[in-house]
Amino acid sequence: MDYLTVTAVFRQLDDETLAGILDPLPILGCQVEDTGGWVVVTVYCDEKRRASLQTIGDALAAAGGERIETGSLGDRDWLASYRASSQPFPVGRLWWLDPHPEAPSPPPPGRIRLAVEPRSAFGSGSHESTQLLLLALEEMDLVGMRVLDVGTGSGILSLAAAARGAAWIAGFDIDPVSVFVAARTVREQERPVDVSLFVGPLEAVGSTFDVVLCNMLWSQMEPLIPGLARHLSPSGTLLLSGLLAADHVAATGACRGAGLEATASRSLGEWLGLEAHHG
Repeated sequence: MDYLTVTAVFRQLDDETLAGILDPLPILGCQVEDTGGWVVVTVYCDEKRRASLQTIGDALAAAGGERIETGSLGDRDWLASYRASSQPFPVGRLWWLDPHPEAPSPPPPGRIRLAVEPRSAFGSGSHESTQLLLLALEEMDLVGMRVLDVGTGSGILSLAAAARGAAWIAGFDIDPVSVFVAARTVREQERPVDVSLFVGPLEAVGSTFDVVLCNMLWSQMEPLIPGLARHLSPSGTLLLSGLLAADHVAATGACRGAGLEATASRSLGEWLGLEAHHG
């Protein structure tokens, strides 16, 4: 398959602005490069979306993009070179993220190894929004608890919940490729991990959970808040990440409207995580 590209350069561009530009567009993803003076954004879309190239280019131009160009490229594994060069790294006081399942790197004493090879699904552990939830989970005793991983991506948060003793974990995503990646990631752990994975929307979930995890951009998360509250047990904990500082007021307000009270927050860089409970 060939993929179409739209490239633009920006004199300056932050994550929040870029998310606002791209969220309504019919794209597969994007690549951002800071060249030291210019920010180069390359947007990818399916060849079937050729008619949308003009719309994507216009949106980038309206946000200050210059030297807009369109092109195409063949299907290939864009993460192969990154995987080859990536190294294990610690997160928090507990986790050891190993990007090479086939060649395990023993974790330092006191750390838990999560083997997560960077693939097409989000969640290698390097992004601050994922780390915020890993930091929250390392402080929790999940023994005997039921955990729901909303938008599981690579499955990394399900693995962390299992490592903290969760009795039952359900992870799902509306993207079939992500669930395939998550299932592969679960199989690649050194010890068996029991995670129930499925493709579908939140409405397909029919139970309540002691802990609900959700790591998404606010624009994707906002319509899910009432449903997340319904799937949270009366004494349960909702952990949200993928928020920017500018989303804090809206997120706490949406939680309050769903009968939840945000009781704690933490941040890494420009990213924010929230903890909420039934009020």
